[in-house]
Amino acid sequence: MKKLLIILLLLCTPAFAQTYTVERVIDGDTIKLTNGEEVSLIGIDAPEKTSGIPLGGDFKKYDEYDGNKATEFVKMLFSSNKKVRLEYDIEERDKCGRLLAYVFIKWSAVEESLPPIDNKIWFKDKEGVAECFVNAFVVQQGYASPLAIPPNVKYADVLKELYEEARREGRGFWKFKKEGDVCESDFDCTYAICSDEKKEMFAACRSRWTVTECLERKCNCAITCDEWMEKSKKAEADACADESECRSIDCSKHDMPMKEGYKPYCVEAKCQCMCYGCE
Repeated sequence: MKKLLIILLLLCTPAFAQTYTVERVIDGDTIKLTNGEEVSLIGIDAPEKTSGIPLGGDFKKYDEYDGNKATEFVKMLFSSNKKVRLEYDIEERDKCGRLLAYVFIKWSAVEESLPPIDNKIWFKDKEGVAECFVNAFVVQQGYASPLAIPPNVKYADVLKELYEEARREGRGFWKFKKEGDVCESDFDCTYAICSDEKKEMFAACRSRWTVTECLERKCNCAITCDEWMEKSKKAEADACADESECRSIDCSKHDMPMKEGYKPYCVEAKCQCMCYGCE
């Protein structure tokens, strides 16, 4: 009996804990093991890989591209080592039958490149080998937000703290662009930081609502309040710094039948009405 107890105790230590092999990464918070089990990274929420619809958490707006970014980040973590250790909370499975687990991976980087062991993201097992707490690392790098669903809240406080750190440091999805930064679409500029000049303009408005958009592949903060638009109303040929300053111009006098009409643009530092959609 004594020998049996010793064996059981040994099996329960981290050195003897069962490890699993990752077959593939499904998305930013779900992996599949070679034994067929799907594992949901408990306590976090990442954008869906193929959905443009917000599913909850704290991601106010994202699209398929962002879901892919989260997925690629998690794939990177398992690129050199696919062996993982699973740690469970109160509930072991969700309603869909997936395992609910905190995932730990042996870190294969050389010792000199490892960050300090902090017992939040980086741990050391009894053999002195560094482990990375995947759930926490994805949040800390800005590719997921915390999602605490009782009773599985063992690391809820840690994940919340790391999430706030990611936002504060501007990591991952929270790496906001600044006005003038290169962009591919309006979404890239959703949370763009406006220039001091634009901030002063907005301060003069009763309404603080602003629009950030991608104009000529650069993030631009558009002026939207009626007070400022009226105050700074421009006419064709007036000097301009960007297209937002020309928005108040009425180009309807240029409209022609069967055409989409003229739109105000800032061209060569002057407001101009140009045909939009003309051949």
